Amino acid sequence: MTNILSFEKIKEVIKRIETIDKSNKLCKILVGNKTDEEQCRTVTVEMIRKYLNMNENFIKYKDVSVKTRDNISDLLDSVIDRFKFKDVNYEEVRDFPVFECEKLKRKNYLAVNNVYKIILLGDGTVGKSSFFKRYFFNDYDDKYTLTMGINEKFKFLKINDSEIKLQLWDTAGQERFRSLPRKYYQHADGILLLYDVTNRESFNNVTKWMKDINENSKRKIITYLAGNKIDLIERREVTFEDAMNMARQYNTNIFEISCKFDINVTEVLKKLSLDIYEKNSEKTQLNSNFHIDEREKRQRSLSCCIE
Repeated sequence: MTNILSFEKIKEVIKRIETIDKSNKLCKILVGNKTDEEQCRTVTVEMIRKYLNMNENFIKYKDVSVKTRDNISDLLDSVIDRFKFKDVNYEEVRDFPVFECEKLKRKNYLAVNNVYKIILLGDGTVGKSSFFKRYFFNDYDDKYTLTMGINEKFKFLKINDSEIKLQLWDTAGQERFRSLPRKYYQHADGILLLYDVTNRESFNNVTKWMKDINENSKRKIITYLAGNKIDLIERREVTFEDAMNMARQYNTNIFEISCKFDINVTEVLKKLSLDIYEKNSEKTQLNSNFHIDEREKRQRSLSCCIE
């Protein structure tokens, strides 16, 4: 509510939503944030009321403050009460962002059994955010932007006829942010560790990152290496042979990629997701065999007692 430009861009957002929700069945609630900064308010109540009267897309408006948590719970309750998922074509809205809250999880809306959490790791400037942007938005920007903390987004995949929700975390690579990704290791199913083929130091630091992963995760996480910026041929400092030797050292896979020209970006995540899928399938099969063995032992024990 302190930024008039963000309010004026609502029309653009609505157009994007309409391309996904062609049947106009999604619940849409307009939310004005930063009520705690009333003295800086530039979007007035009259402006909002006028906009709502002119547009039938929104069925409700809510003032909130993320900082002070004002009306946050009420907002989520409104979303849950008004979402009519039984009337929505799942194929039309599968890529639409859905509120992640405990009430929605309990009601199992748009539920997917397999959720794979993958972390992007590596030094600053190796191209983690560029990878994130290319994969989700098919876009690229030469301008470097510092990642502050963690960015997260998800996408749906099909693996062996199974629906997979791939959740990707883009992390900050600078030393002062190094501790941030560690708390995510415990929940991760996979890690994509990036280095810059034009920066030898970023490649050498793969060893430090692998050590950090091993020391701060309680279980083995499937980790792939990815050498970015292979389009900068004349500036290359890390050969593919160097990368292969590093991969052998850690018994993992190596992909060479270019976020700028979209080379192997999708492919590396597909392969990593497939490995996670196969690992989970083997675990499920082992658990199933264990339960069968235990059941057979109990049956044998019972027959022995009866005789």
